Amino acid sequence: MRTNLIYSRTGRAVNNHIVETRDREVNLYSYNSLVCSLRDTSQCDKIIVFGRDYRYSKTTMKYLVDFLRQNGFTDLDSIKAVDDLIKHDEVYGHTNVNGKVVMAWVDDTMY
Repeated sequence: MRTNLIYSRTGRAVNNHIVETRDREVNLYSYNSLVCSLRDTSQCDKIIVFGRDYRYSKTTMKYLVDFLRQNGFTDLDSIKAVDDLIKHDEVYGHTNVNGKVVMAWVDDTMY
């Protein structure tokens, strides 16, 4: 397990936003809440699970989009794009983001 601070667009470390890397997943925490988990899987290229607090504040949403961008999801360039992804996957079960087959949902138990 490796833990790093997330960095702002100006290159400065951001307090209270932590990126944790485990064997097959990368997690973004805001304070002590799990905001997003990127998981490798055999079902598709990547599973993206959003914690119930992913829209907690403008700051959390800003760093969520930065976290996704830093992990190769440049198409998810706004919180609206994230919301659209979640809505699409509720209907269709998966989508294509940056050429990757992705499954995404909100886990209300993740906090």
